[in-house]
Amino acid sequence: MISERFRRDFGESVQETFEIIVKHPSYSAEQIAIETSKTSRTIENHLSKLKNAGIISRKGVNLGGFWEIK
Repeated sequence: MISERFRRDFGESVQETFEIIVKHPSYSAEQIAIETSKTSRTIENHLSKLKNAGIISRKGVNLGGFWEIK
């Protein structure tokens, strides 16, 4: 369950992206965009916010890697 603080700090849209990463760590930004009905650029912005906050990092190669939750 995502905390209220996470929701307040990042917003519901970023929270939705994070929840998809938790369920599907191998998804690319494009796959997350399809799942959320948002543009891939919007998802890339969400991923950037999460990476800069130290919450996630990408492991492995871009095609075939996965998201690690720290």
